[in-house]
Amino acid sequence: MFLNPFKSLFGIKEGKNENNLEHLLPLDQQNLPTVAATCCNPIPGDSVIGIIEDSKVMVHRTNCNHAINTMANHENKIIQAKWQPNKQVELLTGLTITTMDRVGILQEITNLISEEFRINMRAFTFESIDGIGRGMVMLYINSVEKLNTLIERLKSIGGIKDVRRI
Repeated sequence: MFLNPFKSLFGIKEGKNENNLEHLLPLDQQNLPTVAATCCNPIPGDSVIGIIEDSKVMVHRTNCNHAINTMANHENKIIQAKWQPNKQVELLTGLTITTMDRVGILQEITNLISEEFRINMRAFTFESIDGIGRGMVMLYINSVEKLNTLIERLKSIGGIKDVRRI
């Protein structure tokens, strides 16, 4: 609903990722270009698999619908992938946020993300209709643990009703 216009508005393209992720693959597969899939936006700490598509390896979260379908129907395209603990990489992921509309809530959200967590935001969009605010934020983040902590802290802000990872 909200995701596709957001991706096109901010130039987020399927399969595009600025980071080299070859270190996720077994040594015999590291000759293939490796990118994070934008359908599920995996980040370090997620359970991931590699899917060989068009002479490259797309890294997907194991709970991604595309990955599940591929595992069921094309298991020959699946390769093992695992985050390496000594490699630091920041990847793009997104959150949807639902709030009650009130003065200052956007400032609290952005201050928490930027100032307290020191997370770089690629894009932020938000609108309020009839007292309910809905928005999406795209973040560069380096671990699922940090993302989960951020989500819990966002939920503790007064007026925030829901925060979900895309």
